Amino acid sequence: MRLELTADRLQRTAVHTGEEWVYVVSGGVVARVGGEEIALTAGDALHFDAAAPHALWSRGGPATVVIVSVALPPARPAHGTPSAPG
Repeated sequence: MRLELTADRLQRTAVHTGEEWVYVVSGGVVARVGGEEIALTAGDALHFDAAAPHALWSRGGPATVVIVSVALPPARPAHGTPSAPG
């Protein structure tokens, strides 16, 4: 997903399963992951567990980021493994 951030406007906090990668295409961005704030500039990337509350906003002007979010389905038992009773 490509996201255009406007100057200093906090995006809503998200929490979901999986992992997330953020790549800053242009501008400056602040990422809040859990309780930590991380400053990023064009060319920087960030990877984190998406179960932690997280939000992004631009710093000092518009910014563009590319976000890749992956949530894998729960693992299935291997072929030939007995399933749980129920």
